[in-house]
Amino acid sequence: MDSRPARAVLRFCARLAAACAAAALFFAPGQAAAGSADAERQLAKAIADGDEDRIVAIFEQLAADPSANDVELILQGVALFPSARVYDLGMESLRGLGAENLDGAFRKALKKGQQAPLLAAAVVAAAAPMAPPLAEEWLLLALDVDNAMVQRNAIDALRERKSKNAIPRLIDLLERYGIGKNMVAYEAESALLFLTGREYDLLEDWRKFWDANKDTLDPAKLDAGGGKTGVTLKRPELTVPEFFGVEVVSQKVAFVVDMSGSMTMWDEGGEEGGKGSAWQVRQRVVRTKRQLGAAISKLPRGAYFNIIAFNNAIQHFQRRLVPAVPVWKEKAGAFIDRLEANHATHTDEAMRAAFEDPNVDTIILLSDGAPMRSREEGPAQLIPRILDDVRSLNRLRKVRIYCFGFDGRGEWPPGSKYAQNPPEDPAEMVAFLKQLATENRGSYTSIK
Repeated sequence: MDSRPARAVLRFCARLAAACAAAALFFAPGQAAAGSADAERQLAKAIADGDEDRIVAIFEQLAADPSANDVELILQGVALFPSARVYDLGMESLRGLGAENLDGAFRKALKKGQQAPLLAAAVVAAAAPMAPPLAEEWLLLALDVDNAMVQRNAIDALRERKSKNAIPRLIDLLERYGIGKNMVAYEAESALLFLTGREYDLLEDWRKFWDANKDTLDPAKLDAGGGKTGVTLKRPELTVPEFFGVEVVSQKVAFVVDMSGSMTMWDEGGEEGGKGSAWQVRQRVVRTKRQLGAAISKLPRGAYFNIIAFNNAIQHFQRRLVPAVPVWKEKAGAFIDRLEANHATHTDEAMRAAFEDPNVDTIILLSDGAPMRSREEGPAQLIPRILDDVRSLNRLRKVRIYCFGFDGRGEWPPGSKYAQNPPEDPAEMVAFLKQLATENRGSYTSIK
């Protein structure tokens, strides 16, 4: 990563950290021992300044002679500064202390999980590869934290451990939230399918299964295969919004849509008019706006959403998720109607904008071209940068990212000012979107 983009990422991390600190993610002043107070002040300043080197130096000092208060500081640094270097050193330092020395601080952080979810998520990340029994106890405690991000992270970690003890707790989550009602419930169902090889639509069937099999079931011996994902589960009895044929079940979703000049192109064949339809019907921008409006109109009460449109500038519908109620749906429709396709493809800025909202659990990214800012900043420079940015920003958040791509070569409409530009080979874009989705627990959908 060259220095200019690196500084931009660090500035973004610093803004994110400042927002988290303002939301009381730091432990209350006065809780640290006198010997740790100075380190706490130094860490807070380093995070606010975006000083990665200083944070690393503080971690190294703490790891040399750690105390329980130092465990809390390391958790803060990992939680509030989304950097691979900070994360890796922090996790190495924590795990090197041993479970017994972490227990008090980890339980304390989990108790604060509703107010400080990133701290609790850092505990889950540290515990995930550690040996039982304490590590599994922490992960099970994380299921009780009243925060969807923490619960989703804990579910994922318990699934990877093939934890039998998690099964009744996951069934409890289904009872609490309702089968198919939100992303926590969908993640719990997916984990149960993986751990048991079974799938039930009724809570009472899950209870009966567990009562009958709890003494003999061994998830480690099952070959459960894949499982459900957060946007594709089919439930015929429910009305679920769709985006280009894929069901959207997240209730905290950000739609990130490309409005660059190439979105004025049109494609033959496929749905929405089919082969031979007028080019105006098959224009990518027209189809995207139509699908986006339809998906939002069907979002259920209780869901939250936002729209981020991007070309060489970012257009926010709102700065944060808004409830899927008629007044906001109507305003979203007006916003969609005003969108126009033009200019370049600043996918890097759009993804950072999507992560600025701490409540988003699903990002739906649609594009028809590889990221492009200028001749000097094209796909070769931007793609690795975006993937790195998202890895850092999503390491604890575990936001699912689903990518949609117009991957035909397309045709320019009559009289287009872009007609002199040859259609680009979509292979680079497709490879990028597939990698982005795969690394972030999503999927790629080709739009024909």
